Formats: sequence, structure tokens, C-alpha cells
Amino acid sequence: MDLAVKKVHSFRISVELLERLKKLAKRENRTLNNYVETALYDLVEEEDFESDFSNEFTPELQRKLAEAEQRRKEGNVISLNTPEDVDAYFDSL
Repeated sequence: MDLAVKKVHSFRISVELLERLKKLAKRENRTLNNYVETALYDLVEEEDFESDFSNEFTPELQRKLAEAEQRRKEGNVISLNTPEDVDAYFDSL
């Protein structure tokens, strides 16, 4: 049971966004309120996580990550999804 203190607050959002949120909530069999609250928690957690490590993301590391993401998009990657995949890959070297 969620014992967190809750407060009612109004926001103005576009009708289009509201309809999209309703569809996504329905798809997951959740209330609109629960869906939006969870999405906001996820966004805040992601932001907190990124800010915790922002000083470690040097320009060089950011460049390398961007290059790796580009290679992934191009399909130039090795996919290792299980421990067995990792073992097989290292055995092949």
C-alpha cells in the first residue's frame, strides 16, 4: 500500500498529449494518474542518475559513446546476451 503523501495539482497539457498518455496507460492496464506519476518518477530518477555521473562524462567519453551508438545503429556490433554468448565469444578469440 502506497503511504506516500500525495497532493493534487493541476497542469495544462495539450489534448493530443493527454490522449496519447491515456492510450499508453490503457495499454498497460493502469490509471492515467499512475502512468503519469510513474513516468515522472522515472524521468527524475534518470536525471538524478545522469547528474550524479555528469562530471565523469568527459568530452572524450561522450565522443566514444556517440561513436559506439552510431556503430550500434549501423549494426556493427557483437550481441552477447547470455553468459554462454560471452564465453563462446572469448573462446573464439
